[in-house]
Amino acid sequence: MARDRLLPASGIFHDMSEEEVRRSKAHPLSMIGSDGGPLAKQPHPRLWGTIPRVFGHHVREFGPLDLETAIHKMTGRTAMVFGIEDRGSIAPGAYADLVLLDAATVKDRSTWEDPVQPADGIIETWVNGESAHVHGHGVTGARSGKLLRRQA
Repeated sequence: MARDRLLPASGIFHDMSEEEVRRSKAHPLSMIGSDGGPLAKQPHPRLWGTIPRVFGHHVREFGPLDLETAIHKMTGRTAMVFGIEDRGSIAPGAYADLVLLDAATVKDRSTWEDPVQPADGIIETWVNGESAHVHGHGVTGARSGKLLRRQA
């Protein structure tokens, strides 16, 4: 089949209990991210909801994480494990990939029926120092992202 005719494949599996999810997030070596596929016709709610769900559900409501640990597992730890330099921390010379959020209200709104839902409590997002999304206004049109590759 021609490469341009390949369709995205996805699967949804329900094989972890809530307790297993909490335990894995709490493990000191774990990282937090999503493998939600953006090309799926009906994406998994985690595509739009993983990160805000961690803040709302696993930090604020039930634990076991505190806000700083959760952020580190999403940013600095991930950048370190994957060898991505100048990402995952706020420091002179580092790329400014930042999210301004309200820790008291951030939570996912994605559902199985309507998975493409912006989160509550995300105020603004910057990619490489440029505003990419503003709450209430949507995507800014900035196209400042770039493909990241592991350093050899």
